[in-house]
Amino acid sequence: PAMRSALANIVLLSILLSYNPLVSARTAISIASGHGTKQVQAYRINYQKEWGGNSTTPNGRRINGYWEWAFSHMYSKKNFIVKTNMQLNAVTLAAVLRVQGKMLLPVFLDLGIGGAYLSKQEIATRNLGRNLLFEERLGVGVLLGARRQFEISYRVTHFSNAYLSQFNHGLNLHLLTIGYWFN
Repeated sequence: PAMRSALANIVLLSILLSYNPLVSARTAISIASGHGTKQVQAYRINYQKEWGGNSTTPNGRRINGYWEWAFSHMYSKKNFIVKTNMQLNAVTLAAVLRVQGKMLLPVFLDLGIGGAYLSKQEIATRNLGRNLLFEERLGVGVLLGARRQFEISYRVTHFSNAYLSQFNHGLNLHLLTIGYWFN
């Protein structure tokens, strides 16, 4: 019930935040896979929607951003001496700033922060302290294709409650992401 409610709220918020009748923004879908702290494995599906505006720095770097809504499944197969939760699901909403360089290949840097709701407060002995967490990320990647519609990136994602709970072991993930931008 709580997971459904959180997912419904994220969907409603995403509709409200992404609707702008004056701007035609690109959308994307991507998948990610990787590993992290305590041999946690992660699979993720993402939906991205650009904010719709672009800026250019004096040295020619393009700056824009996007909203990302995601569903993740995380699990660990490592054997632990103590009893621990071995899997969880997460839904996230993040604002991501993208800076693109002026190079032969359209290389980019992503910086993002958002909120995440996790189905469990613990995974692989990592006590995350609560179900509602912050998600921070740093990513680098490249856009390929005639319309720069194909994306390949590497991201480091960190889940934390920012010490708003007694426990805050946090969770780090290293993810390889592939995606496709429509429009």
